[in-house]
Amino acid sequence: MRKKIKDSLKKVIRRNALVFNFYSAIYRSTHALKVEYGWGALPKLVMIEPTNVCNFSCAMCPHKIMKRKKGFMELELFKLVLDRVKEAGVPHIILHTVGEPLMHPKFLEMLRLSAQCSCVKKVEFYTNGSLLNEACMEEVLHMKMCTVHLSFGGWDKESYEKRYCGGVFEGMVAIIKTFNRMIQAHQAPSRTLIVEGLADEEWQKEKTIEFLKSIGLERSQINILYPFHWIDFIADSYSRNVDKCDNIPIKPRACYLMRDNPGIFHDGTVTACGCHDINGELFIGDIRKQGISDIRKGPFFKNIARKLKSGDLRDVVCHRCDGVVRH
Repeated sequence: MRKKIKDSLKKVIRRNALVFNFYSAIYRSTHALKVEYGWGALPKLVMIEPTNVCNFSCAMCPHKIMKRKKGFMELELFKLVLDRVKEAGVPHIILHTVGEPLMHPKFLEMLRLSAQCSCVKKVEFYTNGSLLNEACMEEVLHMKMCTVHLSFGGWDKESYEKRYCGGVFEGMVAIIKTFNRMIQAHQAPSRTLIVEGLADEEWQKEKTIEFLKSIGLERSQINILYPFHWIDFIADSYSRNVDKCDNIPIKPRACYLMRDNPGIFHDGTVTACGCHDINGELFIGDIRKQGISDIRKGPFFKNIARKLKSGDLRDVVCHRCDGVVRH
């Protein structure tokens, strides 16, 4: 449809520059509206949940308040999801919503299948790193299109294990060093591994960064953020003071998370926001019954988009998340 419009506009410009300027302005404004509020537009990426089960109980993670049934995505359903991704031409996959993806017994096969999907140019996954073995590292490096986001924060045993309940500081440092050495040996991009974490104060952030640099990471591989609201959960039980989201006026606007990050849960249900909607309250469809394009054009997604456009989020979980405020 866009190609036809552009071809028509090219013909018009040859005939009348004024007419072209007029119709070009209309096209740009219409396209901008679709991009901003997602009316019929396809997402830039899709988040797929191999599992919502986790082997850690981290202080900053909302996993502990998740009400959805825990489970693992069946491989046949995963293949169907990839077919839907291919139909929609979505170029970017993240194998994660909440939970530890490496706990899925067929995660490496999922990783390979994702890389083989013809439209996919980039694959990522988020992990606490505890199950990241050398076989998985080799698979990632062989793919040459994958980025691993490893969650880590702290600079010694106490500061790390206080936050990452279930993690062992010495073991995690060894895993990071091993992966980084393998990246260098394969001459792969350094950002094949990105270490991410949270810090309450600036001095904690700087101390974490300096420690990670001391074990061989480049600054570009390190991303340390401050705590934030994750719908009903403040991202750190001992965090610095974060304003209550309910008291922050919401300006009418699009949320980039909802616009770009739909999530497909392990049971096939789809949320408008795969990043923060851990309980599936932003339900927009079922991937077993509809394709991504049809879901994005459906009534559930349009209703959420209208509310974001108006700024009236009183009956939508988005008003309990600071994603619409921070971005």
